[in-house]
Amino acid sequence: MPFEIKKIIINSSRRSPIPNQRKSNCPKPIDKMCSTIVRELEDIKAEDIIVISLSEKSDFADFMIVASGRSQRQVNAASERIRKLIKKETGEIPALEGQPRCDWVLIDANEIVIHIFQPQVRKFYNLEKMWSANLALDPENEGAETIL
Repeated sequence: MPFEIKKIIINSSRRSPIPNQRKSNCPKPIDKMCSTIVRELEDIKAEDIIVISLSEKSDFADFMIVASGRSQRQVNAASERIRKLIKKETGEIPALEGQPRCDWVLIDANEIVIHIFQPQVRKFYNLEKMWSANLALDPENEGAETIL
């Protein structure tokens, strides 16, 4: 059963690009690369996959993908699969952070930043709320945020 992908669009004025900003050599358009990464995360059974558009909010990336893995082993496997996919598609080796502990792994693929969390760590940091004003409190669970 495929996971539902929720997309958050953040509206803000785009700042001018940073001089000498790194750009990927990926021949695919960025949105197609995002879709490819999401499909790979679905294949490894990552949960609660969310794509956040940062193109109007930030100059460091165009998209942020947030996903959860049920265990350290699944977070590690997902991060390795995504790293290999990005290397295959772009020819570049993405930067990885947090892999030894695997409670939160960050993968920097230039225009796309991927966060893979264990559920309790994801809930604690709540990046979806930090990067979007489109979240509302869930009336059934005070303090928990849901995507509108």
